[in-house]
Amino acid sequence: LRFLEGMSGIYERRWMWESAYQMFRDRPFTGVGFSRTGEMSPWYVKNVLHIATDFTSHAHNNFLDILASTGLVGFAAFLAWWGFLFFAAWKAFRKSPAGQRWLPAACMAGFLGFHVNGLTQVNYWDGKSEHALMLWSGVAVALWARKNAESRRGG
Repeated sequence: LRFLEGMSGIYERRWMWESAYQMFRDRPFTGVGFSRTGEMSPWYVKNVLHIATDFTSHAHNNFLDILASTGLVGFAAFLAWWGFLFFAAWKAFRKSPAGQRWLPAACMAGFLGFHVNGLTQVNYWDGKSEHALMLWSGVAVALWARKNAESRRGG
């Protein structure tokens, strides 16, 4: 019985993912608007997916939510931002002495954990997660900038 009750949550997530994908298909370049997938999903679930459910919400997936809400333009910016953050943390890691690699490594591990969590929950625009994300993004960028400055000075 517990397994069957748990399946309802799985179906609900799948429906939210499917509705977000349909939003993306309808507006592939610009999306439906940042943070609007939750308010749009009831219509998509009812009229596009033809599913009767009381549960509707945002996509519960960072990647699908970004695609649905901001389209390919926003998704490209999202990938560029995250590509830069991983690049900055990686470069800081590679340029740091062995005893100082823990901080950029922690940034990369945190970023990876953030995205793993973001596969089943939108944490990209969640206020509780956003503060920590911006703090660690700042740490990664500051470490990268410091290592670049040291390289230019010959240190």
